[in-house]
Amino acid sequence: MRSLYILLIIVLACAFSCQQVTKAPKPDKLISEKEMVSILVDLVKLDAAVSYSGVEVTKRKVSLKELLYKKYQVDSTQLADNITYYTEDVAVSERVFNEVKKILDEEQQAVDSLKTNSNTVLSEIEKASFESLKLDSLRVKDKETGAN
Repeated sequence: MRSLYILLIIVLACAFSCQQVTKAPKPDKLISEKEMVSILVDLVKLDAAVSYSGVEVTKRKVSLKELLYKKYQVDSTQLADNITYYTEDVAVSERVFNEVKKILDEEQQAVDSLKTNSNTVLSEIEKASFESLKLDSLRVKDKETGAN
């Protein structure tokens, strides 16, 4: 009797586990891979902006996603359909996400470079200011002692 229950469970599990997987249909307005990369880069930046300063975004009553939709002339449904369509093909999805990562890494390197350059410039300004103050203090000391 016990083996009959086990057999029944196996048969039911097999029956319910068989299903047909349907692919997402091609969206009516298919966004090109290049444009999808741009959209995803902007989505990452918008998410970062909200994470960094969500209070400011809320205070200003700005819908960042609405700005994105206007910029790329899509709506939320079209974007969701396109993301679903692209993610079903692993090769295309990997290519798109690698390009997004490459762009974000390049932009991060550019920002880091600007930070390094600005820190160097600030350091040079501080040195020059210090030297100027040092010279000014020597001039004041010379005037007080009467030396030229």
